[in-house]
Amino acid sequence: MKCTVIECEQHVHQPRHYVLPQRHEGFEVVYYISGAGTTTIQGETFNFEPGSVALIPAGTDHDEASQVAGSVLFCNFRMEDSTMPPIEKNVLVDKNGSNKPVYNILNQIYAETVSKGPYYLEYLNVLLQELLLAIRRLVDKRQKKSNVIKYMEEYIQKMYHQPIDFVLLSESLGYSYDRLRHVFRERNDVSLNQYLINTRIAAAKKYLKETNLSINEIAGLCGYKNTANFIAAFKEKIGTTPLQYRREILRASDRAVVFEKDE
Repeated sequence: MKCTVIECEQHVHQPRHYVLPQRHEGFEVVYYISGAGTTTIQGETFNFEPGSVALIPAGTDHDEASQVAGSVLFCNFRMEDSTMPPIEKNVLVDKNGSNKPVYNILNQIYAETVSKGPYYLEYLNVLLQELLLAIRRLVDKRQKKSNVIKYMEEYIQKMYHQPIDFVLLSESLGYSYDRLRHVFRERNDVSLNQYLINTRIAAAKKYLKETNLSINEIAGLCGYKNTANFIAAFKEKIGTTPLQYRREILRASDRAVVFEKDE
């Protein structure tokens, strides 16, 4: 892969500064060093703040509206001889953890635009190549994580009626259980076990509404070997027992039928 700089500059934007919709022939990276506002990339609007980075593919419409004055670094460049998959539009906001290598390179690029030392353009080309590789690694890592979470969600939705060993499942996906449950909670704001319970209770509600199955039968179909545990989990989540829930559904249905006849 070879990168060739078209333009790489740093600007100061004043409050309420607006950059009209535009597109460029090359890939563009916009690094918001300070300030705040919004940027719209091909119809999708993102908020930016200090540390945000907009990644804009070639030929993509985008604009920018600043609410707070700030400094912005933008680099527009061409990519040649690249076997790397294209990077879709994205916005990075976290300078810590896995994003740190990206920001280290961005800060080097910024320093070069200020100093313009010997072999300035050649060095920028090398730094931009490193930046793209770092971003590609980050995007791939995010995608892999997203795929694993999606698999876990689908697995739970399909297998909720059986006991699930999350430790073994995590290891089969190449994760430790501690790491996977952390990633899952980070994405869904709920633990793996709670997601399983939520799925089981949602299925139980459907059985209670749509079938005449007994509470014991529904407990078994929803992965509970012990009916008392099922009733306790249902009550904790819904606020009533499964039997009371079914009676309330039937009463509501009867009231609806009476109301229709009255009309």
